[in-house]
Amino acid sequence: MSFLRKSGCRHILLQLLNNPGLNNKELSQAVGLSPSTISWNLNKLVEAGIIEREKTGRISKFTINDPSAIAELLICYKESFLDTLVDGFIEMWEFKNPK
Repeated sequence: MSFLRKSGCRHILLQLLNNPGLNNKELSQAVGLSPSTISWNLNKLVEAGIIEREKTGRISKFTINDPSAIAELLICYKESFLDTLVDGFIEMWEFKNPK
């Protein structure tokens, strides 16, 4: 899936896999991108049906619709990502979910 090729989207998804229910500000702090960049990526992920937005008042929290599918895609295509964050996540995921 093309969204995994974009490091911003990939890092957002990794954060949401490990910490479901984060909001824009929390994701911005965790990923190190501006709130506007996070917001743009989140909107694209929501439009694609990859994540879900739960709005409570003025705060939106985000969760991945199918965490296992996203984790499997990250594992399957890990060789194409030059990303230590992905490598660390994959090690943790495989430890928690042995086959």
